[in-house]
Amino acid sequence: MITVSEDEDDSDSSPLLFLRQPVHDSVLNINHDYRYLRMGYYVSAHAETFGVDVTPNCTEIMDAYRNPLLIEKARRNGLPTNGYRLVTRSNGDLDTPAMLLAVNPFTNNSMKIVRSSSRLAGMIKKMSMDARFPVSLHPVKGEVLEIVQMLGESTNSETSEFTGKFFEIFNIPICKLIVQIDDGNIILNHCEPAMKKEVKWDIVSDRIREMKQRA
Repeated sequence: MITVSEDEDDSDSSPLLFLRQPVHDSVLNINHDYRYLRMGYYVSAHAETFGVDVTPNCTEIMDAYRNPLLIEKARRNGLPTNGYRLVTRSNGDLDTPAMLLAVNPFTNNSMKIVRSSSRLAGMIKKMSMDARFPVSLHPVKGEVLEIVQMLGESTNSETSEFTGKFFEIFNIPICKLIVQIDDGNIILNHCEPAMKKEVKWDIVSDRIREMKQRA
């Protein structure tokens, strides 16, 4: 297994070097950002063109980074969610507080929490780019947390079992998860790129060593 990582300590190849070479072994793609047409995505796409196994593959990336696909896949695999609606405008039947997430190819880290119904229509209009793209609306019923998931480990000890299940289902090595804690239950709302400085790279190193020993 080849580890391709932007962190030199854990890398058998840097992303730029990897993209210039043929691939014959399975690939573990370690990146803090796998969005479509970003470096993490290109590494996985390059591995797939050579027919080798890669973690994550391009389908897994798209499943995680498009909010409706994320929620539907989580629901099918038993990971708790609290539902969502796709909207392009407020029609008077939407409750607050609500979490809004832009569903378009141009916006990242778009989460907004709207607690006043008087602000909801304006925020949806802005985030939908005047109704050109849908907005994913989630009810807010608990404490909202942002956590970083790293090969199943979490930056928040309360959510470590949850992030382990997330990694088993979605196969995304590093990402930021937006969750709610509602009556002791952890509810998934969103997945987005982590900032590089938010990642605990020592945890990533330990997990990579464990995976290579098992391989």
